[in-house]
Order: sequence, then C-alpha cells, then structure tokens
Amino acid sequence: MLLFVCCADINECLDGTDECDENADCIDTEGSYTCTCRRGYAGDGFTCIGEYMYYIYQYIAHTVLNCIYNGSYKNYSIPLHECV
Repeated sequence: MLLFVCCADINECLDGTDECDENADCIDTEGSYTCTCRRGYAGDGFTCIGEYMYYIYQYIAHTVLNCIYNGSYKNYSIPLHECV
C-alpha cells in the first residue's frame, strides 16, 4: 500500500508566525513568506528602519570601513575628519 503525505501550505502572515518587522508587509508564498519594508522604511524586511536613519547608518558604516581599510578619509568624495 502506498501512502502519500500531503501538507497544507501554512500562511505565516495570517497566523502571526512570520518574523517580519512591524514596519514591513508580510507576503505569503508557497511554503514560506517574504517581508518587504513599507514606504518610508528601508532594510531587509526583518529589520526596517526609517530611510533617513538607514542612509545615515550606511554612510557611517562606509566611512568607518574606508578608514579601516585605507587608513584615512583623504580619498573619500565628501570632506571628513581624518582617522585618529
């Protein structure tokens, strides 16, 4: 006797088991879900922050990494203080 097991797709968005940020929309897909930050927010959907703060964090991360790898900000297009 053959036994076939079939599973019903669970809508994580409706049952509240998704891990989307409170500022993201959950979209159910076959066997999973995706998260997309709402307008005015940026991130991966699991973490969404205001776009303004997101770009500030990106700017800071870029300048710090530039400082670490290049030793100074001299080659950066925006005038910044030199590394300490």
